[in-house]
Amino acid sequence: MVYFRGVRPYKRPEEASYLLSKVKKYFENITLFIVGEWPSKLALEYLVKDLGLEGGAIFTGKLKTDQLAKIISEAWLNYEGNTFCSWIYFWLIITF
Repeated sequence: MVYFRGVRPYKRPEEASYLLSKVKKYFENITLFIVGEWPSKLALEYLVKDLGLEGGAIFTGKLKTDQLAKIISEAWLNYEGNTFCSWIYFWLIITF
């Protein structure tokens, strides 16, 4: 699972952590890659710890385009949340 679409408060990056906590019940080996740097990263790191997801979430920091492309190409789920829209959607990326 990967979250990379603008790590800003209105994009709700913390929702990806909540989603991981729900999905992990069914897929124990799932990993969430959180890509990017932002001022409130520390708060998100604490949330991941509070949810007991330390081993299941990886904060990559800013990545080069080819590194990001590799993570996305291997991901089964891409999450994007947005408070400007009245809905949240998920992109399912199936790789063969």
